[in-house]
Amino acid sequence: MKKEKFPKIVVPVGTRKKIAESLGVSYDTIRKALDGQITTVNHKKIRQLAIQLGGEVLSNAVHTDD
Repeated sequence: MKKEKFPKIVVPVGTRKKIAESLGVSYDTIRKALDGQITTVNHKKIRQLAIQLGGEVLSNAVHTDD
């Protein structure tokens, strides 16, 4: 079974702290959610809040060195 991976979201300085305080989640959970590595109950909430607070969704393109 292939695990779904979401596009990475980058956020302005201080945004992770705001997300942690607002949702009561750990920095590790936020990092994994923004990197698109996990899908938990809080995953969508974290990603939506990050975008509302100025986060940018990066392309889902895969870069390789040939």
